[in-house]
Amino acid sequence: MRSIEKMGYFPFLFVVINMCVTLAHADSSNWQSHWAIPPGYFLEIDSTGYSVPVAIAMVPNPGSAPDSPLYYVAELGGRIAVVRNDRKVETFADNFYTLNRSAEMPDLGGVIGLTGLCLDEDTGYLFATYVHDVEGGRYNGITRFATEPRTFSLRPAEQFDIHKPFMLGDSEFTRLPYGHQIGQCQIIDEKLYVGIGDGELTHRSRSDQSSFGKIVWMQLDGSPVRQSQLLDQGEFTQASDANLLASYIFASGLRNPFGQTHVGDNIVVADNGPGVDRVLTVRKNQDYLYDGSDASIATNTMVLYSPAKGTANIAFYPEDAASNITDLENNLLVVLSGVPETYIEEEPAEISAFEVEVDSAQVMSRPRTLVKYVGNEMQVLSSVAIGNDGIYFAPVYGENAIPGISNVYRLTWAPEKSYPTSIGQYKNARAIMRNYGCRGCHNVFGDGGNVAPTLNATHLRLRNSERLASAEYETQLKQMIARDRDSSDNRARQRVLNAAGDNRLSVWTQEKILNPTFDNPESVMPLLGVSKKEAKVIARFLLNDKRKPNRGRSP
Repeated sequence: MRSIEKMGYFPFLFVVINMCVTLAHADSSNWQSHWAIPPGYFLEIDSTGYSVPVAIAMVPNPGSAPDSPLYYVAELGGRIAVVRNDRKVETFADNFYTLNRSAEMPDLGGVIGLTGLCLDEDTGYLFATYVHDVEGGRYNGITRFATEPRTFSLRPAEQFDIHKPFMLGDSEFTRLPYGHQIGQCQIIDEKLYVGIGDGELTHRSRSDQSSFGKIVWMQLDGSPVRQSQLLDQGEFTQASDANLLASYIFASGLRNPFGQTHVGDNIVVADNGPGVDRVLTVRKNQDYLYDGSDASIATNTMVLYSPAKGTANIAFYPEDAASNITDLENNLLVVLSGVPETYIEEEPAEISAFEVEVDSAQVMSRPRTLVKYVGNEMQVLSSVAIGNDGIYFAPVYGENAIPGISNVYRLTWAPEKSYPTSIGQYKNARAIMRNYGCRGCHNVFGDGGNVAPTLNATHLRLRNSERLASAEYETQLKQMIARDRDSSDNRARQRVLNAAGDNRLSVWTQEKILNPTFDNPESVMPLLGVSKKEAKVIARFLLNDKRKPNRGRSP
C-alpha cells in the first residue's frame, strides 16, 4: 500500500459486528460518483457492514442454499466475516490471535493486523495470515480453520495455528511501526505459499537467516516442503533453525510481496517498492535482488509501475471464468492501493488490468484502468477476487466516513445497464489548468504567476467563504438577477444562491472558472472556454488541496 512516508499496510479501528447485516443498510446515496469504470461495465454493492476490509476469498463452487457460504472477508482488526448466498453477513471467526496495536486508522502507527485469506477446496481449509504478539515478541503467523470440504461452512470446526516457520532466524519485527508484514496466501498442488514483506529492514530481504522479504512455502499442516537430510531421518524437532528456515524459503530478494496469484504454472507476485512497483514471476530458489533501490525493484519485471502506486493485491481472470467477461480473459488484475493517510488526486486507489500469455506469463497488453476512485476523500484498496458472477473488491474506508463502514462491490459486464461514472470522464486537474494557462497569472500550490490571486483550498476559503455567506453578497446576486432578467448569467447566480456552506464555495468556484464576470462585471480574468466537466474537476482539485506533499519514497 502506498504511503507518504513508506509503502506499508494500514492501521485499523475495529468495530465488533456480531449481527447479520443486509444490503439494505448500505449508504448508497453517492457511492456511484466515487467509483469510475469503463463503458459497458456495471458496478453494484454486493454486501456491506465491514470495518477496514483488506482481503476477500471466494468459495470456488458454493452450495445452492440461501445460507451457503459465498465468500469470506478479512478485516484488519482481526475479524473474518462470511457472506452467504442471500448476502447476509455473519462472523466466521474473531479474536483468534493477540495483537496490541499502538494506533488506529488512518495513523500509520497501526499498519498491522489480519491481512490475507486463502481457501483449499479439497480439504475445506481456510488460511488466515496476520501479525501477532507472542513470547515477548511480534511475529507473522497463520491460522488454519477446518470447514466442510468443497462447500465450506459458516463457522470453523477447529483451528490450528502455524507459527513456528515465522519465528525462525531473524524473523521478529523490530522496527516501528511494524509494516511490511505477511500478506496474501494461495494453495498450489497441496502446498501453501505466502508472501512476507521485509519488516522495513532491507538487509533481511536477501538474507537466508530471515523469513522476511520472501515467498515461503509449506505443507498444509505448516511443515516444510523441502526434506533435508535431518528431516528425512525423522528428526524434524531437532533440526536447527537454519536448516528449518532454508526448508521454508521458496524465493527471496523481495520487498513487500503482498499480493500473489498463479497463471498456469507460473507464480506471479505484486511487489511494492520504495519508488517503483513491480509485477513479476517468481521461481523456486531465485533471488530477486531487492537492496533498497528502485533499480533493484526494476529487475526481473513483467510490468513496472513508475512512480510507485502501491501494488497491494493481484488476481488472475482466466479464459474460462464463469462470469464470462470476454474483455478480461487471461488478464491480471492488480490492486493499486492509493495513499492511506491523505487524499492525493494523482495517486488514486484503482485496479489495473493487463493481458498475459498463460504458459509463459508474457505480458500481451499495456496496463489499463478497470476501476478508479474519483471521489474527494481518502480511500484505499487492498482486495480483489474473481467470483463466479463478477469481480469483487472492497474499499478499506467507508464512502462517507473514515474509517467508516465499508461495502464489498461487484463488477460485471452489463452493457444494457447504465452506470453514471466512467473512466475518462475525469481528466487530471493539473493538466487541464496547464492547457488553459492558469499558472500564467495564478500561483497554484507554489507554482505560477503572481498577478492574480493564489489558488489553493486555504486561500480560496480565506478570501471567499465569509463573503459568499454574507447577506450583502446574497443581496448583490438577487439585485443582479432582478436587473438582468434575460442574462444567461442568472442560472449561475441562482445556483450559488441555492447552495450553502462549502457547497456554495464549490459552486461559486466552478461558475467563476466558467464565466469570471457572472457576479462581477469588472473582473479582468478572461473567458477561457472551460467546459462544465473541466470546471468541476478544477474546483474539486483546488478546494480539496490535493497538493503532493514533499516526501521521499523511503521504505
